[in-house]
Amino acid sequence: MEIKGKIIKMLPLETGISKSGKEWKKQDVIIKQFDRFETDVCVTAFGGESLRKLDGFNVGDTVSAAVNIKSNEFNGKYYTSVNAWQWNNKNSESNEKYITPDDNDMPF
Repeated sequence: MEIKGKIIKMLPLETGISKSGKEWKKQDVIIKQFDRFETDVCVTAFGGESLRKLDGFNVGDTVSAAVNIKSNEFNGKYYTSVNAWQWNNKNSESNEKYITPDDNDMPF
């Protein structure tokens, strides 16, 4: 799945140690999607490769992120994560344009 939009917030880098003793890093990025309602979504860059691809991005950049969406159950509640494995900065692609759909584009 791909999410396209503008970065509106980049949360601080988080680090920790897993149960197996390995260090991990992640950073959450809030993207305002280019959709009818301009919804916000929190996308996580987890691990070295995803964080390297995110390096150099700034608030206000137009981006696309290829993501995996996963839900986990814990004590009867479900928690969903959106993890990016590919980041593209669309500011450098001058011929790419995003159009917010109008009411005629919606299937309902």
